[in-house]
Amino acid sequence: MYYRTPQFLAVILVSIFLASKLHAQDAYYNPFFFSPRSASNTFYPDQGQLRLSSIDVLPGNNTPQSLILNAVFQHQGDNLFELISVDELQPEQECTRAEINLAIPLLDFSMSLAEAEELIGCQAHLVRAQVDLVSGRLVLANWVGNDGFPNAGSGSFGGTFIGGGPTVWVPQGSPVLVSGNHSSPSITFALREGELESISYSLNEQSIGCQNEDMLSGFRNVSINDVYEDLVAALDCQGNLQQVVFDEVNHQQEYYWYSSAATYVPTPSPIPFRPPGNETIRASIIDNQIKSLNFYSTEAIEFTTNCTVEDLTAAAANVQVGQTAIDLAELLDCGPGSATLSIDASGERATYRWQTSNSNSSIFVSSNRSLYIAVTDGVVTAAQLSRF
Repeated sequence: MYYRTPQFLAVILVSIFLASKLHAQDAYYNPFFFSPRSASNTFYPDQGQLRLSSIDVLPGNNTPQSLILNAVFQHQGDNLFELISVDELQPEQECTRAEINLAIPLLDFSMSLAEAEELIGCQAHLVRAQVDLVSGRLVLANWVGNDGFPNAGSGSFGGTFIGGGPTVWVPQGSPVLVSGNHSSPSITFALREGELESISYSLNEQSIGCQNEDMLSGFRNVSINDVYEDLVAALDCQGNLQQVVFDEVNHQQEYYWYSSAATYVPTPSPIPFRPPGNETIRASIIDNQIKSLNFYSTEAIEFTTNCTVEDLTAAAANVQVGQTAIDLAELLDCGPGSATLSIDASGERATYRWQTSNSNSSIFVSSNRSLYIAVTDGVVTAAQLSRF
């Protein structure tokens, strides 16, 4: 294989020898691909060196998944490259789960960014947010607890993959290992023109579902300015604490609930469009009072009969924008179908979809139809028949 220039390097077939500083025994890996347009992945033909900014090493038989940084490979002739150096992950680059969890109870609104970094034990990842003519620029300082990875802050740290084992081919464009994911604790400082505006943190502990077959009824039994305990009693389960945000005055908690009560059982008609197990509730709690509430559900509805083009065409003719008191059960009792329901302070919105499932005899012909209906506070706001 020949290399023209670093910009046009497209495919390298590589067998890689990993040095003993990474694994107790020599490990060889199969060929891999990487993007020639990536500035951090560069081949220097004069030096015979391939340099990759980061590599996610997939686990082999006796090797765990790991990350190596700024890897330099030396060309050994033919298609063989040997790993000759990597950068060690420094303590100030890595935010561990333990560091984040230990720091959260000690967060204080009076501390500076430097004091927060010293408390947490790793450097913040700074992200420029929006800028306002009057109040100036907002900058977010993030710490995400991920053992063995640099503090990426934004939630992901993407590297080139090298597959562990004798038969693995992995393209560079494969999904990268995600750091800062839902299971990782995190801390964020919001600074406006250098002044601390708010602190937020997330424990991201294991979520627990509600064994409640009708969360919507419980949702309708609480109101804005009720206390958190009222919502817990109405839903018959504790919420999952998603995030805490506080400043010098307010202390806000974000909770969510989801139903795990039952699996979906098909119904013979579009009503009700709310089988159990597909419902989520979110609430913002400030000083123990409910300040915002949102209900959301989505589900697929199965029927014993499939919709025909004639079914959807006739139904579309019977629905008009501005119409009220629409009887969906009489409108269509065929499928497949789906529905979503969203309720918050601005109103109650529902969307419904039906479609045909005809097998297309030709790629050039669209023989199927889809009917979409949107309803807001009991009034049809959209009705559209389309082909697909």
